[in-house]
Amino acid sequence: MKIHIASPIRQIMLLLSLVSEVSYADSFTENEIKAAYLLNFLNFVNWPDNDKKETVGICFLGENPLEEAMAPILGTTVYNKTLVINTFTEHTPLDSFIDCLILYISGTPPNTRYNDIVAALQDYPILTISDSDGFIERGGMINLVSVDDNIKFEINTFSTRRVGIKLLARLTRLATRILDEKDPDE
Repeated sequence: MKIHIASPIRQIMLLLSLVSEVSYADSFTENEIKAAYLLNFLNFVNWPDNDKKETVGICFLGENPLEEAMAPILGTTVYNKTLVINTFTEHTPLDSFIDCLILYISGTPPNTRYNDIVAALQDYPILTISDSDGFIERGGMINLVSVDDNIKFEINTFSTRRVGIKLLARLTRLATRILDEKDPDE
C-alpha cells in the first residue's frame, strides 16, 4: 500500500529516506525516493552566490519522470525563496539553465547533445544529477544508482569543487563511491 503523507510530515519522511536504508519496495516508489534525494540535496549542499538568485530551481533535462513525485513540494519555500521546477529539452538555450541549482538528467541513454549541455554547464554552480551509468565519469556531479533494491548515490567531488559547490560531510559520508580526480582525457 502506498502512503500519502501531509506536506511537513512527508518532508521529514523524505529526509529520512536520504539517510537510511530505504528500499523502494517499502511503501515509496523509486521516483518518490529519487525526488526525495533531489529535495534533500538542497539541505546538504552550499552553492556560491545562492543569495543572488530570486528562486530555487530544480530543473530537468529531457523527460521528467519525477514530476508526480515532485508535485507536493511545488511552490514551497527553500532558503526564503520559492521553489520552482522547470523541464528543458535538448534544444533549450544554455542561458535558460542558469537559474537552476539542480539539473537532473533522466537515465535515458546519454546522447551527444545531453553530454554537450552537461559539458557546457561544467563551469557553472549547477549541481548536475542523473541516474545514468558512467555519469560522474563524464563530469556529472551526483549519480543515483540502484544497489540491492535501494537507491544510493555516487559523487564526483572534483566536479563540485571546480565550480565552488560545497558538499557537507554528512552527504559525502553517505555516498557509495566518490570520484575525486580530474578526467585523464581533459
